Amino acid sequence: GAAGAPATVRAAKMQYYQRRAVLTTRLEGALSQLVAFGECCAMAKRSTAGAEEDSEQVGAMVTLRQIWDALHVLGLRDRRVEQLADEIQRAVLRPLLDAARRLGPNRRLVPRVVEHAAGDQALTWTWDEAPSASAPSERKAATDGKGCRPPAEVAVAALESLFCFGQEHWAGGVTEVFAMLGRRLWPVLSRSLVQHFNTCGVDDGEAVERFELAMFAKGFIGGKEKTLSRHVHEHRHALGEQRRAAVLAEARKWILEEDSVLVAVSDAEEPGSVTQLLQETGDFDASRSNKEEDWSPETSKSALGEQLRRALKDDEALLRLPKMRVSTAASRLAGRLRSLMEETVEAAEHGREEAARDLTKVVRELTTLFLVLRPYAQKVQLRNSPRCGAVFLADCLYLAHILVLMPYTYGKRLPGELRRLALFIDLVPQLRRLGENSFMAMLRHQQDQVVTALSPCDFSVGIANDSRFVAAEAALGAAVQRVKLGAQGLATALPKQLLKEVTGLLLGVLCQDLLGKLFALQRAEPEEVGCISALLHSALNLGRQVFEVAGIEDSDVDGHASRGMLLDVPRWATMTIAAELLGSDFSRYLEKRVALLEATTREEAVKLMQLSWRNEAIEPDDAWEVLRGDA
Repeated sequence: GAAGAPATVRAAKMQYYQRRAVLTTRLEGALSQLVAFGECCAMAKRSTAGAEEDSEQVGAMVTLRQIWDALHVLGLRDRRVEQLADEIQRAVLRPLLDAARRLGPNRRLVPRVVEHAAGDQALTWTWDEAPSASAPSERKAATDGKGCRPPAEVAVAALESLFCFGQEHWAGGVTEVFAMLGRRLWPVLSRSLVQHFNTCGVDDGEAVERFELAMFAKGFIGGKEKTLSRHVHEHRHALGEQRRAAVLAEARKWILEEDSVLVAVSDAEEPGSVTQLLQETGDFDASRSNKEEDWSPETSKSALGEQLRRALKDDEALLRLPKMRVSTAASRLAGRLRSLMEETVEAAEHGREEAARDLTKVVRELTTLFLVLRPYAQKVQLRNSPRCGAVFLADCLYLAHILVLMPYTYGKRLPGELRRLALFIDLVPQLRRLGENSFMAMLRHQQDQVVTALSPCDFSVGIANDSRFVAAEAALGAAVQRVKLGAQGLATALPKQLLKEVTGLLLGVLCQDLLGKLFALQRAEPEEVGCISALLHSALNLGRQVFEVAGIEDSDVDGHASRGMLLDVPRWATMTIAAELLGSDFSRYLEKRVALLEATTREEAVKLMQLSWRNEAIEPDDAWEVLRGDA
């Protein structure tokens, strides 16, 4: 027995190898029947009969899955899959890619599957040329560039169809086999697409990305395989950086330009304004006014929630842009910000989240560029020129207004998780603070200049002399002229209400300076009192002219101060009553006691009476008590 054991083993091994060779041959033959290739085509059968030599297997149906399973058991599957991949590459894949590269303008490859006689269950996959779905101009734009490469989308549909065909008729639905084919074919395919095709053509690479994602979903490639999408991303990033640099350079040119032409803006005409948003949502529904409903872009059916709509209806100035004028640079910049947000919405709608984020970064960079460059470029003018200061303030308020409304204008059009991209509220305080600080610095400078111009206007002893009076009158005229020029500059850009308030502040400085000099006097001769009164009347008349020149209709036809000037100009009422009562007797004070008590303090009223009276029967302090008692 021991001596015969080696012979028995050898015989068993020989029989095993013979049967293995026969089985391998039959499996190869069956595979060749199920999978075959012709010129620019792939042929397949769903099943085939077993080897006729084995009478027990005659008529049996052998499927592709069974063949791959058997080859796996024999340890031959991996090698056979590699051979099949080489055949696919030689017979179908390379010819298909070459045909796509040779396509003429406005042409593309379309897959075609031909099913033969029903009993044979045979299929043939191939491709044909067809007109391109893209417009001629798009096709031309897609092929322009390096070597006039055709867009990848002309071949993607055929490639995806080919691999879907292969999943069923080459891999037989066996996941491992299909994945092995992918590992052999995908590097060749992706390298060819990147080198010989414009992967980011008309659709900015969306077709290629969808193709890669579809192949991953079918198991043809693994999750780490990102050759095409990474190439598309790098291409987009490079284009995005070029676009970003071009946009910033263009905006820099606008910001640094000395533009004298101003652009009128208002809520009624501004794109995306509250007025337009309310028109889009329809009339206010009063029947819902008692409902508690918190607003948010995520939950509101429209861009404006119910509570906000009620607030907008109650306050006509809330979130609305007043009529004013801004620089051409700010107008262009606002248009660019809106166009970038439109591109952001479009990118988000197509699933390009990273591109959408990059676009909103450019919005932020443009705003920051304005914050940094504009005050630097106009540093001297912003301090010395009321017009320049007013325009810069209007620019800042205008851009801040646009950023505030962006969540309402664009937030509703973005997917829920990306709606925060329309929020730029953190930039709004910076814009407002920069505009206000710069404007207030200019205003303080103008006020200092008014005070400096008024310095020769001295009410001290000797004002009745002709030379002193003429000098004082000239100084008053120069100071008012400076206020007038400042108001004219402010009127070129500021909204009417703000213009009225700021012009009032400038006139208030003049009033305060003149009253300070008046109440600082210890005594004055009657002739001097008359000169001082004349100067005060002159200041009042010139002040009214300032409002008229600035386009502020705020003076009565009879020349007296209107209620608006009394409210808008600090100390205007005090100077008015001082001009009227200075040099008058007690009866006149009694007549004007209500206005006197409203406009002056006790010390100021007593000082007026001291300067006015010489031989009055009542002392100023006692007269004050009488006036208070009568009031």
